[in-house]
Amino acid sequence: MMDDYEVRAHCSYNLGDALEDLESINELVRPNIEIHEEDFRVRMAHLYWHLNSAWNSRNLSSDELAAADGERINELGKFPTDLDPI
Repeated sequence: MMDDYEVRAHCSYNLGDALEDLESINELVRPNIEIHEEDFRVRMAHLYWHLNSAWNSRNLSSDELAAADGERINELGKFPTDLDPI
């Protein structure tokens, strides 16, 4: 799993972005801070996209990752079909 440097870098990038998103969302949901539902929805969707992309790309080769077009990148951001909540 993730033996390829580029795949690990891609995964790390997405997890880093997800961490930043989560920290930002956490600040916005604190008491006495106004957040609009649409803003919360967009931010959560972006967070999930990065988490899903990190998971779904973990077994790609660097060649597959480099060749990924817009459609494939969007597929990587979808909720995993091989990860059951626990």
